[in-house]
Amino acid sequence: MKSEELKWTCQDGVHIHGRRWLPDQQSIKAAVGIVHGLGEHSGAYDHVAEWFTERGYAVFGFDQRGHGRTEGRRGDCPGYGSLLEPVELLTQEMKKSCGDVPQFLFSHSMGGNLTLNYVLRHAPPLAGAVAAGPWLKLAAAPPPLPLLWGRLQEKIRRDYRYPQANMRGTSDPDMLRRYNEDPLRHGRITLRTFSGVSQAGRWALRHAHELKVPLLLMHGDADRVTSCRASRSFAARAGRRCTYREWPGFRHELHTEAGRQEVLAYALDWMEERRELAES
Repeated sequence: MKSEELKWTCQDGVHIHGRRWLPDQQSIKAAVGIVHGLGEHSGAYDHVAEWFTERGYAVFGFDQRGHGRTEGRRGDCPGYGSLLEPVELLTQEMKKSCGDVPQFLFSHSMGGNLTLNYVLRHAPPLAGAVAAGPWLKLAAAPPPLPLLWGRLQEKIRRDYRYPQANMRGTSDPDMLRRYNEDPLRHGRITLRTFSGVSQAGRWALRHAHELKVPLLLMHGDADRVTSCRASRSFAARAGRRCTYREWPGFRHELHTEAGRQEVLAYALDWMEERRELAES
């Protein structure tokens, strides 16, 4: 697997740190764009990229605003649209680098929220999208008093961080160790970002019936961060274009859980079917 760093520039001048993983001495079958979750960064998906590149897929990723090596205050963005913009830049980069091969998105948590909104609002020409544990709703409502205090603080200080925003969730001790030792990970989110993503999750649920891009929606039923019930509801409303898979006993981060190879294999099989349909 060959890894290369990339850089994109948003309309407001913010530089987005990206990366590309390419298969060793193989023709590229398809391109996969990773959209990570809150507090993560693209480098935390090296093992996911390795899985796909070993099977002939080129993989692309980026650090969201306020995450990883991308510029910006940690966990903050000026508006929800500024979170969607790098997803579009990601698909453009896949097209530029790989030509007309089938394109997919692979997303997690807040990244799942962005991916669902992106495909619903823009209906891009993707062969398919995968959303794992998407933030449509949280598993539990945020504490009302801290949230109220946060709204008051938001009017005074634009750098307020929503408390208890730590999004980790895996039963694998090695992955948990990596999480704790990773200096680029954080659990911060400002109220304006929290509010924007929450509203977008509710919007996606209301508009699920408009889905036009093939979607694999997955959720662990032991997820205590994002709502598995909300994913079930989205799948029911989306209809035939959505394949829903629930993973008994799995926590929030399906891509880092002890049984992640089974998850990745299932996603790959689904993507291979869509790739063959796109090429036929």
